[in-house]
Amino acid sequence: MSEVINQTAKPAHPLTRPLFFALGFLFLGLAFVGFALPMVPGLFFLMVSAGCFAKSSKRWHDWLLNSKMLGPMIRDWQDNRSISWTSKLVAIVGTIIFGGYSIYYMIDVAWLQWTAVFFMTTGIAIIASLKSRVPGR
Repeated sequence: MSEVINQTAKPAHPLTRPLFFALGFLFLGLAFVGFALPMVPGLFFLMVSAGCFAKSSKRWHDWLLNSKMLGPMIRDWQDNRSISWTSKLVAIVGTIIFGGYSIYYMIDVAWLQWTAVFFMTTGIAIIASLKSRVPGR
């Protein structure tokens, strides 16, 4: 496993370290919610969480990097400023299927449907605009 050197994340000042530590857990929780819900950007919150832990806790930052599920996504972003093509495809297709299902079958109010479509489309556009890496390259 390659070691990631994050040169931009200097440890936070001792007074702000607890804040970054708490924010790391908050954003990690939001990332897990985002992986389960179609209109919440899980990958974005995961990257913010990794940044917060890089500034506050080497132990938790290393835990994220060494996680079998989360580590590859974080390393791709830190090493190449990209996400894998597979992650991008899963995120876009999952958002369309589950978000579309939620909008069509679970929201009865038209303006709420259009609001959900707006947020879903915005999320898809953001994901599509990220640089992607083809597996094996």
